[in-house]
Amino acid sequence: MVCVPAPIPAKASSARAGSTTADAFSFSGADGAEALTRNWWALMALPWAAVWAVQSEMIEETLRRMGV
Repeated sequence: MVCVPAPIPAKASSARAGSTTADAFSFSGADGAEALTRNWWALMALPWAAVWAVQSEMIEETLRRMGV
C-alpha cells in the first residue's frame, strides 16, 4: 500500500478576506513556495490514481475470468 502525503494547507495569510482560490495557488507573493509545494504534492498523487484505476480493472477482469 502506498501512502501519499496530504497537501500542505495554505497559511492563514492566504485565506485572508477577499482572497480567491487563484491567490492561494499562485506562484507569486509571500506564499509562492508553499503554493508550489501544494501543487507538487497534488501532481504526485495523479499517477497513483491512474495506477490504482488500471490495477482495479485488471483485478476485476481476472476475477471475472476465474468466475468469481
